[in-house]
Amino acid sequence: TEPMAEISETVFAHTLDRFQAQYSPEGVPWEPSRRALRTGGRTLFDRGDLYNALERISGPDFAVVGVLETGGPARYARVHQD
Repeated sequence: TEPMAEISETVFAHTLDRFQAQYSPEGVPWEPSRRALRTGGRTLFDRGDLYNALERISGPDFAVVGVLETGGPARYARVHQD
């Protein structure tokens, strides 16, 4: 359980960093969204709902990071993932 907890914490931290820096897991910068260009804001970070909904869980044989609930910000997570 301890190694899986460490893995989920590490992936979670990297995910938050990528949101802040606006790049993919592969290191490719995100294309600025129309809203971000129009308002001078950040892509995928209008009010921070999706960012703040990110969670991590782990168990004896798994480590998961993502939006773990349905509705609310989760509806955006799927769109952006695909």
